[in-house]
Amino acid sequence: MTCSSNTPSPPERRLRSLAAASLLLAAVVPAQADTGPVSRALAGARAALVEGDGIAAQARLREAQSAGAKDDDVRALMGEALLAQGDLAKAREWLAPARFSPSTRALGFRMLGRLELRARRLPNAGRSFDQALAEVPRDAGLWTDIARLRYTGGEQAQAIQAADRALVFGPASAEALAFRALLIRNQNGLAASLPWFDAALRQAPRDASIRADKAATLADLGHYAAALTEIRAVQKANPGDPRSLYLQAAIAARGGRQALARKILQRGKGKLHDVPGVMLLTAALELDAGNANVAVELSDRLLRYQPDNLLAQHILARAMARSGEPRLVIARFGSLARRTNATPYMLTVVGRAYEELGRRSEATDLLQRAAAPPASSLRPLPAGADLPVLASRYPDAPRQANEAVPYIRALLALGDTATAKATARKLLSGNLGAPDAYLIAGDAEMARNLPAAALPHYQTAAAIRFGESELLRLDRSLRALGRGRDADLLAFAFAVENPQNLAAARMLANIRARGAQWDQSAALLEWIGARSGWRDPGLVADLAFARLRQQRTDEARRLALRAAKLQPSNPSVGQIMRLTSATAR
Repeated sequence: MTCSSNTPSPPERRLRSLAAASLLLAAVVPAQADTGPVSRALAGARAALVEGDGIAAQARLREAQSAGAKDDDVRALMGEALLAQGDLAKAREWLAPARFSPSTRALGFRMLGRLELRARRLPNAGRSFDQALAEVPRDAGLWTDIARLRYTGGEQAQAIQAADRALVFGPASAEALAFRALLIRNQNGLAASLPWFDAALRQAPRDASIRADKAATLADLGHYAAALTEIRAVQKANPGDPRSLYLQAAIAARGGRQALARKILQRGKGKLHDVPGVMLLTAALELDAGNANVAVELSDRLLRYQPDNLLAQHILARAMARSGEPRLVIARFGSLARRTNATPYMLTVVGRAYEELGRRSEATDLLQRAAAPPASSLRPLPAGADLPVLASRYPDAPRQANEAVPYIRALLALGDTATAKATARKLLSGNLGAPDAYLIAGDAEMARNLPAAALPHYQTAAAIRFGESELLRLDRSLRALGRGRDADLLAFAFAVENPQNLAAARMLANIRARGAQWDQSAALLEWIGARSGWRDPGLVADLAFARLRQQRTDEARRLALRAAKLQPSNPSVGQIMRLTSATAR
């Protein structure tokens, strides 16, 4: 199958030299020769679709049918119009028969592929795109859809190759430029993607989707005024666009205006209620507002789609606890807390639930583990289910990341590094374009205390997608190899592209502290605390230590007491308490 990663297309990067030789297709469907009512209605439908107006396109297609157009003549365009409206069921009624007139075959199979992609039926989507590719092998839009398919399937390296090919065939394609911007964002960082979004908007200045993606990128960079300018442009072109409301809500929440964020999301009237980011933000806001039951419902629903989502797990556990349901907390997360890779936050919430039920020994065990320093700077992620369940699923899909990765995580948590390594190698052999496959292979090597073997896996993952997960693993492996300077430079480079990332900021604060640059370290720690809510006792203890080095002993003592209130048994807290007590004498 051409769309599969088994036959990846080679990257073609000399766009400027090829641009002059490339001709954009005027349309997927050639204009019809006659000027009768059918042709006029079809032309009107195509024009509406260019503007993204599926409702107007559908109306014009009905006119074409009334004027004598056959179903097979309008089938592809009708499918596109219904997809634009989000009506997947009716789109399938039109597209599934796959009976398209000769002039609409390419568009029809492309729309059928889009439908299958949105339904996450990836093999079916690939076959449909292959059929479209046989009709129009040099179409930029089709190659952009293939890139999306590969990206959705976890084949990010192959997605980059397909996106590059789309730009070879259509260097001025707004769709291709915008998708490449998203890939650049993951691959090289937030700031690096902005010129690509700008290039896409020069070709399609009224495209609300591209402008919304640019606004989200600006917000992630901390450029809130510029992000709001883009959001207002989206609203002007598309009043009531739900994504613009979500972006406004996210910016308001980051600024500490939770009540405003909730009001903004409520104006969306549930149009994005199944989008994971919206579900997570809404759950967090409802929990903050005291609506624990709503937060339970939202986070529980999100975890059905994303069982390994740590933030959703934490919100659900906290919401259950606030609802006065300690037994539900234990029933849902007790087994997760018993694992060696449980997060301190989860250990604390479950420990408090045991404490509330009077089960002191279980509570003490979990709370002591929460207070203990981690064995390393990076823990294997929780697997989302118990090992027997994961082991029973794994043989059916040994090369599928969604089954293999949780299984490998569970093996690592139990210390079975040999089986984890063999399983990771099998996964990697079938997913050479997936960064997560390289990450888990590196994790298996790190669990065996072989950082030199892990580092190449992490470097390959970062070459495809350089995010927080890749940064943390590269940092750990480089420092284990004695390459602290390289790790420092990597953290600085990542922070430049991702200035709002809390993990990178914490790394920079540690680097400044090691260099006795206490003013800079303290400023970074204060910024992190303001963003994260000062719930991390280690962070408060670190700031107390920085204040002590700045000779601000009274403030250091207050911070030490605050950290002790959060987690008195934490070793870092105990150390800063001893130091500040000594200065008081």
